[in-house]
This record gives sequence, structure tokens and C-alpha cells, in this order.
Amino acid sequence: IDLRDNLLRINRLGFDSLLQPLPRPLRLEVRNELSGLDKTPGRLEVSGEMQVGRDAGQESAWLDVRLNHLGAFQLPDQWVAVSGSGRLTWQADTIGAQGKLAVDAGYWQLAKGGTPRLSDDVVVKRPGTEKPAAALRPRLDLDIATDLGSNFLFNGAGLSSHLGGEVRITAKGRDLPRAIGTIRTRSGRFDAYGQKLDIERGVLSFNGLLDNPSLDVRAVRKGLAVEPGVQIGGTAQKPTVKLISDPDLPDAEKLAWLVLGHGPEQMGTGDATTLLSAASGLLGNDSGNVVQQVKKTFGFDELGVRQGNLGDTSNRQLVSRVASSNVDTTGSTGQQIFSVGKRLSSNALLSYEQTLGRAESVVKLTVNLSRQIAIIGRAGSDNALDVFYTLTFGRNPVGPSR
Repeated sequence: IDLRDNLLRINRLGFDSLLQPLPRPLRLEVRNELSGLDKTPGRLEVSGEMQVGRDAGQESAWLDVRLNHLGAFQLPDQWVAVSGSGRLTWQADTIGAQGKLAVDAGYWQLAKGGTPRLSDDVVVKRPGTEKPAAALRPRLDLDIATDLGSNFLFNGAGLSSHLGGEVRITAKGRDLPRAIGTIRTRSGRFDAYGQKLDIERGVLSFNGLLDNPSLDVRAVRKGLAVEPGVQIGGTAQKPTVKLISDPDLPDAEKLAWLVLGHGPEQMGTGDATTLLSAASGLLGNDSGNVVQQVKKTFGFDELGVRQGNLGDTSNRQLVSRVASSNVDTTGSTGQQIFSVGKRLSSNALLSYEQTLGRAESVVKLTVNLSRQIAIIGRAGSDNALDVFYTLTFGRNPVGPSR
């Protein structure tokens, strides 16, 4: 640093950025791609100049900043390393920032929901905590482009996915900062209605204020004869959610396939309405969701009570069914069956079923070879190996045949 004729010049100012180890979820996702990133320190270098001893309102300064694997966040649940360059300026009452930043690697875990908090209409006042009078917001001159790269992992609000895309943040004068750009999900899963859904499309589009991007998300439960899911649109402040399915079905049947994995016609008479209402109320609220808490505690992927025969998928009983008819020609409403299941892969489910009130149980392995063909093996009170196929015509599917 040297000072000459009231000009303070910074020739070189450098800092080492010692990186904490990569968070475990990120390390497992990227494998060896980033194995050496946290082994050597990052670097921040600054150069520039500033006028000193000037009259108030005539100050000026600029700083060139260069970042190389800088540890911007270094917590177990919020870890981000960035590289790039830019210039910071200060001219009278205007603060400026121009530059381009790229994320080398990042992991962001949102805090879990359900934390108690005060209602919005509660105000706590303590001595000495009165807010000072609001100062006039300084003038801004911002133009910062950010690139999330290919190694940014996000977890939270039911979403687990890699994120990518570019966003440009600009501001002029005393206007609030605005953003232009798109962030997209790459693969990933989304938790909804007690199920893990595959994300087919996930887009956040910025074209205005930072806190209100447009949403375009489509997540589907794969591997079923009817593939149900949810589609989220609108904006972050006013999202809209609707049920979808392929083939298209009424909303009540979409919800049944999404929550239960089968249509309402495969349940006993009168059970569909009750179970769907309970599922809607129980699974639709992330905070205080008992079923979700039990699933996470014990590592289950599926948990529920249904009506039918032990060991079946509500499809082995000798009945004739027409889609949406809810007619059972056997005249039997079946038994209450408690079941828990663990997914071995995206198309294989290992489950245990117990008849309530009877000493009957079965272990079942279900493998979906395709949307139309499934193999189901059972051992216990019912020993069998079945191959099912499903034919779909029109809007509503006909039940599986053997």
C-alpha cells in the first residue's frame, strides 16, 4: 500500500480461505469430481485506490476483487465455494458492484419446518430495542452475474436436487435489486403427500424482484400403471398446486394413486372417501405430520392401513371390475391390513403386511418391470409368485390381470 498526493493505492491485498471439508451429502453426490477442492486453501485478492481527505459528498474509491475457490459459507448445512472477479466502487452517495461469479461447489440445507414461532400480530418490545429512524437508502449501481455451475446440491422444503442456471442481479439508483435469469433442477426428488416423487421439470424464472420468482415444477410418482404427480405454478409468494396423472383421471383418483399407489376402485365399498379425506388432511401438512415422522424415524418409504385380503395388492381377489365402478362381485369388503414398506430401488418394493385382529402376516416383494408388467412374490401365510399385467384404454385403467 502506498499513499501519495491524497491517493491511497492498494497494490496487493490477499487472504487465504481455508476450506472446511465438503458436507457428506455433497461428497457422496459428486464422488471424485471435487475430491481435491477442499485440500488446498482458496484465495481472495484485492487491489484498487481511494481518494482521502476529500470534502463530504466527493469521496471516490474502487477495488478490483478476484476470488479463487473462496469459502463464502463454511457450515455443515450451508457450504459454498465461489470463484470470479469484479469491481466495487464508491462515488459520492452511490455504491456500485459489477462482476461475474461462479459456484465451484455448494450445498444448501434449509432448516426443518415446524419450529415454533410467534404469530405475526405479536410484537415484543424491550428497553433499548426501539428501531432508529429509517435512513435514506443509498443509491446503487449493481450488475452481478452468477452461475450455479454443475455441483450445487439443495435440500429443503421437500426438494432434494442439483441446481443449475444463471441469474443476473441489477439495480439503479434507489430502486430495489431485480433479477433476470433461470434456475433449473437436474434430476432430484420431491416429497409430496407422503411420497417421494421424481422431478420431471423444475424451473424458477426470475424477471423482477428477487423474492418472487415464477414457478414451473412437475413431479411424478413413477412405475405405476397410472403415474400420478403434482404440478406447481404461479409465483413463490402465490404458488398454485394441482394434481396430474398419466392417463388423466379425476382428482379423487389422482390422489388415490398418488397416496396409495392404486385406484379407489380397488378398495372396499365406502372406504375410498374416508381414506382419501384422511390422507388429504394428514399428509397435506408437513408440520406435525405423524405419518411422515414415523417414516423418517424408522426408515420406511410406505406406511398405511388398507382394506383387502392379506398379501394382495387389492388385485388378487377373484373379482370383476370396471374402472371407477367400485363394484365387488364377491360381496366381501375384505380385512383391515397394516403394511410397511421399504423401496430397494425405483421399481422394487419390499413390504411386510399384518392382518389386524388375526395372526396372519406376509412378506412381499414387488418388482415393476414396466408400467404394464409387475412380478409379486409372497412368503408367510400366503406363498405365491404372480405376474400381473395391466391394460389401459380410454381415460381409466382396467385393474391388473393375472
